Amino acid sequence: MEDVQDTLNHTTTTESSERPNGIKIKVFYTAHSIASDLDGLDERLSDCDVYIPESEGWNPYILKIFNDVSSGERSPEEVLAKARMTPEDPRYDFTKTQLEAIHETKKPITFIDVPEGEADYAEGLPPSYLEISEDGRVILKYGYNESMQRSREDMENTSKEQDKRDSYMVSSLPTQLDKLKQDYPHLKGIKEINILLQIGVAHAKLFHLLREKGYSVERDHRMPPFRDYMEQCVLRLQFGKELDDDNLVARAMLDYVLRTFFLYQILEETQDTHNTAVQLREINNRFTLSEIEDLFDKSAEQDGDIGSVLMTDYADKLE
Repeated sequence: MEDVQDTLNHTTTTESSERPNGIKIKVFYTAHSIASDLDGLDERLSDCDVYIPESEGWNPYILKIFNDVSSGERSPEEVLAKARMTPEDPRYDFTKTQLEAIHETKKPITFIDVPEGEADYAEGLPPSYLEISEDGRVILKYGYNESMQRSREDMENTSKEQDKRDSYMVSSLPTQLDKLKQDYPHLKGIKEINILLQIGVAHAKLFHLLREKGYSVERDHRMPPFRDYMEQCVLRLQFGKELDDDNLVARAMLDYVLRTFFLYQILEETQDTHNTAVQLREINNRFTLSEIEDLFDKSAEQDGDIGSVLMTDYADKLE
């Protein structure tokens, strides 16, 4: 991972003489699970001219809602009520905090993410070596070796999908800014438009793509960047590296299993996405490679019930 991290730690601003004039971008990397992931958004909004939040699957109606909240035409409470979101919804606190941060700021908002109906891939599905049963159980479909092969294929596909999405965002930026200038003519008079682009840490390559296009761009991490094993694998592939480390791939598989069983439990206790990721990494690191292999093979022999094997044979690792 060091070679990829060296690339990520490269100079944070571009000095290209061909950079697009009049645009400066701050890429604000945050998680997007709970309200505290947005700590510091208020201050950063005050310094920007345009706000671009992560918004995969957006449509014009959603964009109008964001700008209506920014202008003060709608309140966060009104939007949440109309969307029938309640505190029991997993995204409620995050969405409420985001809407409250932009409320009455008068900041123009646009989206550059892949809009509704244009994504040619599906996110949120379990990896091909697992399935979720009708009663919500996690079922392992294959033993260790087959799961390793399929995991590599899954992450290769994920890296390609991530590349497509990042490239889409870069290519759509000029068009969306032009549209925004039509709706907010005062932007045409700003010598250098400061853009706050808020995105998840998985989009590390987006910063580099923007810089390659000549934009003046800097990174801003809400917390020190921390990537789980799955993200490390995908990032390696995105930067042209091989997934030739069995230990890394095996831990990426274990990552998914641990997150499935314990992510929300730990997150509820910590109320901190970063600390939750650190705790999951600590649990992962208690397993040896041979123990991960045993967990997967034994689970495959027991009708794929990886949760049962994890809780009985490896309970000491989970304490």
